[in-house]
Amino acid sequence: MKPLKLALSAFGPYADETVIDFTQLGGQGLFLVTGDTGAGKTTIFDGITFALYGETSGGVREASMLRSKYAKPETPTYAEYIFEYKDAVYTVKRSPDYERPKTRGTGMTTQKGEALLTFSDGRAPVTKLKEVNQTVTDLIGLDMKQFTQIAMIAQGDFRKLLLADTEERSNIFRKLFHTDIYKVIQEKLKFEAGGLDKAYKELLRSIRQYTEQVRYSTEDQLGQQWILMEKNGFEGNLEEGLEILEQFLKVDKETLKNLNKQIKENDKELEKVNQLLGKAHKEADAKARKEQLLQEKEVLLPQLEQAQKAAENGAKEPEEIQRLMLSIQKEKENLERYTNLENLLRETEKASLQIEKLGTDGTELQNRQKEMNAVLEEKQKEYQTTDGTEKEKAETDFRKEKIDTLYAGIYKNCGNLEFLQTKISELKIQSGQEEQLAKQIKKDLTDLEEKIVSGGNLEIKENSLVVRLQQIQKIEDQQKRYQDLEKKAESKKKAYLTASQKRAEIKEILNKMEQAYLDGQAGILAAGLQDGMPCPVCGSVHHPKLTQTPKEVPTEEQLKKQKKLTEATEKAASDASVQAGEAAGLMQRCREELTEGVKGYIAQFLPEEETQEILRKELPDHELCLFVKNQESSVQTGLEEIKKQKKVHQDLLKKKEEFITQSEQHAKEFQKLQISLEKRKSQLESIQEQLQNQLDEPVLTWIHEEDIRQRMKTDPELSQDYSGEIVYQKEICNVSQALLQGKRAAEWLKQQQNILGQKQKDLTAFLEQRKLLEMQIGKTQTELTTITDQINQNQQQTAAEKSRYEQLQKQRENMEKELGERTKEEILSQIQLKTEEQKKLEIHYKTVTEAREVLEKRMTELDSVIASLTEQLKESISISAEELNVQKENFAQQKKSLSENRDEVHARLEINSDMYEKIRRQQTELLKTETRWKWMKSLSDTANGTITGKARIMLETYIQMQYFDRILARANIRLMTMSSGQYELVRRKENKSRVGKTGLELDVVDHYNGTVRSVKTLSGGETFQASLSLALGLSDEIQSSSGGIQLDTMFVDEGFGSLDEDALDQAIRALKDLSQGSRLVGIVSHVAELKERIDKKIIVTKKRTEDGVGSTICIEG
Repeated sequence: MKPLKLALSAFGPYADETVIDFTQLGGQGLFLVTGDTGAGKTTIFDGITFALYGETSGGVREASMLRSKYAKPETPTYAEYIFEYKDAVYTVKRSPDYERPKTRGTGMTTQKGEALLTFSDGRAPVTKLKEVNQTVTDLIGLDMKQFTQIAMIAQGDFRKLLLADTEERSNIFRKLFHTDIYKVIQEKLKFEAGGLDKAYKELLRSIRQYTEQVRYSTEDQLGQQWILMEKNGFEGNLEEGLEILEQFLKVDKETLKNLNKQIKENDKELEKVNQLLGKAHKEADAKARKEQLLQEKEVLLPQLEQAQKAAENGAKEPEEIQRLMLSIQKEKENLERYTNLENLLRETEKASLQIEKLGTDGTELQNRQKEMNAVLEEKQKEYQTTDGTEKEKAETDFRKEKIDTLYAGIYKNCGNLEFLQTKISELKIQSGQEEQLAKQIKKDLTDLEEKIVSGGNLEIKENSLVVRLQQIQKIEDQQKRYQDLEKKAESKKKAYLTASQKRAEIKEILNKMEQAYLDGQAGILAAGLQDGMPCPVCGSVHHPKLTQTPKEVPTEEQLKKQKKLTEATEKAASDASVQAGEAAGLMQRCREELTEGVKGYIAQFLPEEETQEILRKELPDHELCLFVKNQESSVQTGLEEIKKQKKVHQDLLKKKEEFITQSEQHAKEFQKLQISLEKRKSQLESIQEQLQNQLDEPVLTWIHEEDIRQRMKTDPELSQDYSGEIVYQKEICNVSQALLQGKRAAEWLKQQQNILGQKQKDLTAFLEQRKLLEMQIGKTQTELTTITDQINQNQQQTAAEKSRYEQLQKQRENMEKELGERTKEEILSQIQLKTEEQKKLEIHYKTVTEAREVLEKRMTELDSVIASLTEQLKESISISAEELNVQKENFAQQKKSLSENRDEVHARLEINSDMYEKIRRQQTELLKTETRWKWMKSLSDTANGTITGKARIMLETYIQMQYFDRILARANIRLMTMSSGQYELVRRKENKSRVGKTGLELDVVDHYNGTVRSVKTLSGGETFQASLSLALGLSDEIQSSSGGIQLDTMFVDEGFGSLDEDALDQAIRALKDLSQGSRLVGIVSHVAELKERIDKKIIVTKKRTEDGVGSTICIEG
């Protein structure tokens, strides 16, 4: 970023508009901002920072304090900053809230803060405060805090970047060097590891669900082992559980095999019994069937003999039937001859009638031929009278066409002239009206804009109240969380007390048991001692008082069990203590955060006097929270009121847009009317010229002369001078004259149109009559030809019909001779009688034949079946059907019992097989998931810096460390120069506490004594040197990074006063080296030596004149 111009108006000590043209400084090198104390040197940097971010460079002055106390009331307050960034120019203008005189009436009103960012490439400007702030941050790549640590180091800000912790430096480097992608990788690895952990636990849960569905017998040893493993959740012995499940499957498969074998053997025995039962039933059925068939044979035998006798009697009937069929055929042939004779008689009669009709038609045709010849002759004579009409019609049409064309052109142009005269008058009136409306709308728009200006700060008020409401809600959430933590801490405390009490009780029992156990052991030793025997404990041979064995002595196993119980209660109490401590710590931290949040809210949103009063009272936390909660209703009311005001403001803006639209529309309409007016005038001139040309047409004179000649033909007495009469004037001076002459010519041409039109009608009628005659003649000739053809055809048909009639007469005579005297009715009667006799014989013969065949077939079937049954009954069984049924029931019961057992085993085998496969699959997936989880967790711990016993350096921090090392290398070039080789900045290699985020801490090496210590131990001047070096090193690294932020300018506000003469020389030399090339470095300082060493200066002077107090700017060099 390179500054081009800064304009400050009523800003700080600058009462009037003051413009600083940075281009006069040459665009590169070192320049000094110097002047009187309080004149406004730092205000220049405040103006730049305020224009960019809406805040001052040092963060001390608030935006509301920027209004100049020396400015006139009507002078606006703003800071306008024009700068160049990456070959593009940007202008940002911003004003704070300040009081100004009302535009109407008396008194003051608050002018709300505004911001405007414009672009040199034609993009739409940005106007809203938040959007301007965000756009500037995105453009430069630095937010307010980073800008004041890197590009503009304000008073008191030298130490901030130098003394920042890892977290703060990481945030800065993330923005500058775009390392956020590594942070995303860290989070993704952490998320992936967590997902795999959940998947692993889910697989364990799934396996437990499958094991619960396994079916087994609890009576055998394998079942007992399975129950024990199931209680332990198969933890650590899943493979052993699968082996037991395999044994379950193996036993069930063997059992199922044996059951299937038993069922198969039972089915074979049952099948044998069923076969014997079936055979017994078949024998009984065969005996009954044979008896029945024998009885049927005895009944059918007499019937068969009778049928055979009847069939023998009817054996000659087929010959008689054949004879009758031949006789009937002959009679049918005679009947057909009678039919042919009747048809021949009808044809003969028809031929006679046709001959008679043809004679009549021939006579009529000859008479018609004579009449048509007479009509044809008459029409031909009438047609000859219309010769010459077509030529006259063509000449008339030609004249009429010329007149029509000329009349249409003259008439149209006369109409257009009249229309354009009227339209031009209307356009002049409309143009005046639009001009007057535009003036009125412009006046209304000016009044409306004054109202809109007064409501421009509603967005800021609303945002402030929303932030305030969010802060209240945040405090309420913190209070709720504190209450929950308080309850949890109390619960954990009670749990600890209970566990502690239980621990003491169990411990007391253990102590008693141990004492009893020891006493019991001593009693056992004492029982075997006698005087003179050495004691195995003390070695004494005298035993005056032997220990007695207690009544109840615990066993060693009971003692071990009690010790384990004691250890468990001890651990439970310890865990409860830790949990209670953690809960109390969380509650305390939450309480402190809540208190800080409430105090922060009060300090941020309440007036300073009210804030001090509340804090002096030192109210309890719950009263402070209640006070903040009571603020919520007033904030909500304020938001509702602002919403109403915003609606009114939006309505005004909408109305403004409507006025602007109307104004633009009226302006466009006025412009359109002007264009239309000029266009109409041009059209008027063009049409007037066309009309003049039409009146000068030679064809008009020719038509007039031709009209005279035609009239003289019909009226020879007309004077020869008549042909020279003038219809119109040749010379036309203006539009009115042209219109008058055009109308006269059009009127005369209209008369000619009417005359010629009537003549065209008459000639057209003659031509139509001629065409009609021509058609009639052709039609008559055609009819004559047709009649002649018809006469010839009639004659031919008459001769043919006469020949046909004679042939038919001869055929009739021959047929009558063949038939003789028998009538048709007699022949029909014979055919009917013989046909009936034939049918009777056929029915009788068929009946007796079929009856014999049916009976013979049935007798053959009976003989065959009886023989078969006799053969079957030769072999019979010895056991009865009742005994067989008893055996069948026994086998069926055995099969049912075996099948039930088999189904139970099969179902268990199916379920257990399915569970085995699922558990085996889940076990495989579990091992894969466990392997991947261990690998992913290790990778996540490495990337997120959570490896136990190692420094908490995250992946993003590691990348940033490389940038930081390069920054320090560049910074040390200048620091070593400034400190004469004494100091060198180094990144701290390890964090001794191993707590919190590490990797970007900073130490300093003192080469004079060879020590490494914290940068916080440097003196004021040394701190300035180190801070300046670090800022310059960071600037260099940013410039050199590919695609990095472009910082062409750096501002340093004070700090040089803490340097001695040698250190000052070194600092100036370093800054001059920095400003080589295209970089500009600005320094604010009172140091006199700097005024002598730096040629380019911005001198700020505070003056008091008759007009008032104010500061001015002067640029030197």
